Amino acid sequence: MLRKYECMYITDVQLDEEEYKKLGELMATIIANNGGEIVDKMTIGARNFCYPIKKKTSGIYSLIVFNANNKVLSALRERLNYDMRLLRYMIIKVQH
Repeated sequence: MLRKYECMYITDVQLDEEEYKKLGELMATIIANNGGEIVDKMTIGARNFCYPIKKKTSGIYSLIVFNANNKVLSALRERLNYDMRLLRYMIIKVQH
């Protein structure tokens, strides 16, 4: 059974456009290859942090809304935990 999730992630502002797009494509590929489906993708934009994250003071916020099962979530978390392009990420289940 697929449930709706949101993944908010923050990347470094110094990341070039090509690497930023590759990260989004990687996440979409992981979701699709494990049986999930992308509902929406959006870039929220650059924001300053209240406190430094990995010695950075600002980052680019992005959001992916997707339908997934537990297999997709575990594969996505496993890959994102070791991606150095990400400063922080959070996956939450959307309540209906």
